Amino acid sequence: MRRILALRSNIITARIPDQPCYSNVIADQALESHQQSQRSFNQPKPDINLKNKLHIATDLVIQKHPDDGKKVLEQAASEYETSKPQDIMEKFEKVKNRTANKPSKGFFLYEETQVLNSIRKILMQAEGDQVDIASGFAESLVKLKLAKVESVWLKEMVKFELVKNNISSAIEVYTRFSTMTPHKKLFPAPVFIILCHISTELEKTPKRMRKERDELKAQKERILKIIEASGSKLQKICMEACVLLYGGDGLGGLDVLKRNDMELGVDQLNFIVEISRNTHLPQILLPIVDYGSRILPSHTPTKVKFYNAVLAELGKRGDFERMDKIVQRVWEEVPNRELFKYQYIFHRARHFYRCKNLAIPEYLLEMIRRLGDY
Repeated sequence: MRRILALRSNIITARIPDQPCYSNVIADQALESHQQSQRSFNQPKPDINLKNKLHIATDLVIQKHPDDGKKVLEQAASEYETSKPQDIMEKFEKVKNRTANKPSKGFFLYEETQVLNSIRKILMQAEGDQVDIASGFAESLVKLKLAKVESVWLKEMVKFELVKNNISSAIEVYTRFSTMTPHKKLFPAPVFIILCHISTELEKTPKRMRKERDELKAQKERILKIIEASGSKLQKICMEACVLLYGGDGLGGLDVLKRNDMELGVDQLNFIVEISRNTHLPQILLPIVDYGSRILPSHTPTKVKFYNAVLAELGKRGDFERMDKIVQRVWEEVPNRELFKYQYIFHRARHFYRCKNLAIPEYLLEMIRRLGDY
């Protein structure tokens, strides 16, 4: 009898799923986790052998056999095309014919986290010009249509060059891959990192060092022209404003818009939110939060999107003190008749408390009760 009860107990406990948990780490590193990349490689899928070829090619490149690594990738590309189901193959051929010179469209074997893991491994372990080796490897993946250009791994190579203060090389790496995408797509995260680095170097360089300052200003103009060419004038101006906002200079950031005959409208705020999400830096949005409804556009969906982006990053980082202040401010500023439009913000705040297994503040519970959903 005891054995039967023990067996039932084991069966019951075995059915209880693992509770979700959030590790308190910086958001932009969570996606780049080595363990997460390893799990994606080792998932039992029909094309598991094809996915393992990326590991093999990466190791060959690190061991100074780039040609052999490229052959492995070419073999993977050939096998991947023939292993697709018929319906996917038909779609693939249509896309392939339309975008022969645009490698960023199609169906791709390798995900961004897998490519990121390989890029980081090459940057850490390869000998010689690591960025050049990693760039060649990534370019092969893109041209063979095994992967598409992604901000997450492009940013990694740009950061590697900026650590060595090679601003010109960082811009060249960015340009090399942005031109491989349809319409020379703008990738906000790596561009923002370059602009921030230039801004920091300008602040550190004394005014008497005119030659160095002029060179930095020339590099800044160069990257701004790239932004305008692949994006728009609005995006260029907003990117400049974001650099100042990230540094805590709210007035300076808003002044950049004003000097260019712009205000913080719907389009401007949406792009600034996009930059914050791509870079995982809520600091860009916090100076705007401080001004609140005084400068935010009256368009309610845009304001909800803005506050949601701020809370998402703060919640992931575990910054509940600042998150609470923002939630209370929204509750105080928004008229009662419109609060239901902002209810997702309060639910989002509650979600992060639950994920951390923390007691939900009474004021937040009261807000949700009043909105009729508890």
